[in-house]
Amino acid sequence: MPIFFILFVGTTLAIQIMLRKNKVDFKKTIENIVEREHKANLTKKKEIDQKFYIIPDKSVLPIKNYEETPENKKIIDIQKFVLKKSELIMLKFDEPISNTDLKLKYGFSNLDKITIYEEHYNSYMQALVKWAKILFDMGNLKDAETVLTEAIRLKCDLSGAYILLIDIYKQTNNSEKLSRLLKTVETSSINLKEKIIEHSKK
Repeated sequence: MPIFFILFVGTTLAIQIMLRKNKVDFKKTIENIVEREHKANLTKKKEIDQKFYIIPDKSVLPIKNYEETPENKKIIDIQKFVLKKSELIMLKFDEPISNTDLKLKYGFSNLDKITIYEEHYNSYMQALVKWAKILFDMGNLKDAETVLTEAIRLKCDLSGAYILLIDIYKQTNNSEKLSRLLKTVETSSINLKEKIIEHSKK
């Protein structure tokens, strides 16, 4: 029997076995997903761990009374937005967690509330970074640093916050704070961590 024919038959059989196995594995995976989702939808409401609630500190924010002029509109609007958002309930989990896992842990009826609280947090972080950037562009590095420091205290994981703070420390020649910030970044699970560290070397 030709060797090429033997190899062909052997390869064909191996592929068929692999396809059958993958088909079984795929079916089992789908069944597990459906089962977990069904269980999650039946889970009763449970208290959310208090450690995941985020409490903003408005007292540290550099809120100032600016003259109502077209030039000051952006800074006035963002201050108002930040203050409004700071009154909302916020949640930030230590690690990404799927909706199914959230329902399994805290109950189906809590999912909408958790989603809203997480969105409050995300929009507040985005607003703080936007505010800091406006202050930075105005040349007010001190207040920009204050805003970003508060964002990081609240576990902000937006790379823009760290990159902007690095720029501030570089411009103010504050190597000590820059070193501490980089150590925080290196030991964290922040998205785009490598990008932040690379930016510090420029």
